[in-house]
Amino acid sequence: MSKIFYVFYTFILSSNAKQDISNSLRKTHLSKEISMKCFVLLGRILFSCFFLAKALHHFTGEVMTRSIEAGAPIPGVLVPVSGILLLLGAVSILLGYKARVGAWFLIIELLPATLILHRFWEVREGHIVFLQTYCFLKNISLIGACLMIAYFGSGPFSLSKQPKK
Repeated sequence: MSKIFYVFYTFILSSNAKQDISNSLRKTHLSKEISMKCFVLLGRILFSCFFLAKALHHFTGEVMTRSIEAGAPIPGVLVPVSGILLLLGAVSILLGYKARVGAWFLIIELLPATLILHRFWEVREGHIVFLQTYCFLKNISLIGACLMIAYFGSGPFSLSKQPKK
């Protein structure tokens, strides 16, 4: 099929028609590229908003109480530190500035929080098992997303300089 298109494009169309088709294809590709870059930016914004809300929640008494109930070690220190890690990681990814480092900040907070606070295997009540399993798997998924950001970086429309391709 592509050979037929090439023959049609090369031999049948006039040079003006070739130029019009070429310009049209270039514009379509450019608009698709810009829209895909906007999707990456939107993804960064949505991803960061979750962690910004979570970070602000860490400075309330509710998270401290939950951490003490779950048996977290030194919650008076670790809860505010984890809130700061969440805040720094979220802002970093949101702005696209040192997003790889920001993703590691989030991983450093998520991994121990997941293993300490969401031990679904120790719970006996059915609905709480479901909720803890859900939270555990959600955090594992977020860690996976952070690992992708740690590898690929922030993408387009970021404050960090992107390597030229």
